[in-house]
Amino acid sequence: MYLRIVDRPYALNDSLEVVEATSNDSKRIIVERYVCLFDDDFNIIPEVWEFLHNRLWYKALAFNSVVSKGNDLNLFYEFLYQHRYSYDLLSSKDINTFIAWLRSNDTSSRSAKTINRILSTLKDF
Repeated sequence: MYLRIVDRPYALNDSLEVVEATSNDSKRIIVERYVCLFDDDFNIIPEVWEFLHNRLWYKALAFNSVVSKGNDLNLFYEFLYQHRYSYDLLSSKDINTFIAWLRSNDTSSRSAKTINRILSTLKDF
């Protein structure tokens, strides 16, 4: 899994080279800031893209909040990938397994507050 974070807009010129975006770029393609999760084959995970995009542009969450949600979902999809689970077929037992994985998978053990934040992101997702 790969979480891509672009924290400021950029533009593409006619040669499709990345240049700094300015407010008077009427003839350039402007790419706004975004947070996006890719799988190991660098394909966008569509449900995560929609969720994060919605939180950034329609719910108007702070960019750093969206980045945190992206990091939480990155952990969740790492878990799904490692255990060969499908997002569509999860049960409450699988979520309990995820919580146990969160507690045991990190060398700097996560606090209960951190795990609760991750679970809150999943509930929102």
